[in-house]
Parts: sequence; C-alpha cells; structure tokens
Amino acid sequence: MALVSRGHTVVGAADGRTAWVELAARPDFYDIVITDHDMPHLTGLDLAGRLRRAGFAGRIVVISGSVDARLAAEYRALRVDSVLTKPVALEELLDAVQIPRSE
Repeated sequence: MALVSRGHTVVGAADGRTAWVELAARPDFYDIVITDHDMPHLTGLDLAGRLRRAGFAGRIVVISGSVDARLAAEYRALRVDSVLTKPVALEELLDAVQIPRSE
C-alpha cells in the first residue's frame, strides 16, 4: 500500500461507528483520517463532525463518488481538508495527505 510504503501506519475500520470507537479511544495516535462519505452506521459527514467536536486537529480526507455541492459545503464547514471524487488517483491521495512523492 502506498501509504504504508511511505512510513504511515494504516488502521482500517469496517464502518463509521467502528472507526469512531477506534478514533475516540486513541485520539492522539492519529494525525490523518481518510474516510468514505457512504458508510454503514455513520456517514463520513457524521464521523468528521464527531471528530471536530472532540477536538481532533488532524487532517480529514473524504473520498466519495456521491458528494454534491451541498455536502461539500457541509464538509468545508467542518474543516475537512480534502474531498476527493472516486476514482481517486494515487497522486491525488498523496497530495491530500501531504506525503512527499518519491521520484
């Protein structure tokens, strides 16, 4: 995986609620959260809102094929750093998480 090969630890979650439980349990462990908008139990918008209300200062990147202008505005209001449209090219993801590319 591109993120792991660049030194990041990647932790996956099966759904939004599981992600929230993990993030809430170890908030200082994570500096970047990459989420989909469409997830079971909590949407990406719900997760981003909970994270920001809990004081999460890290980067939040949303990847989705279904974010319209209204949702994009809601994400901006939550200080989400990037909303990427599927399919996402590796270069877009690396730029969104500000990982220097190796040439």
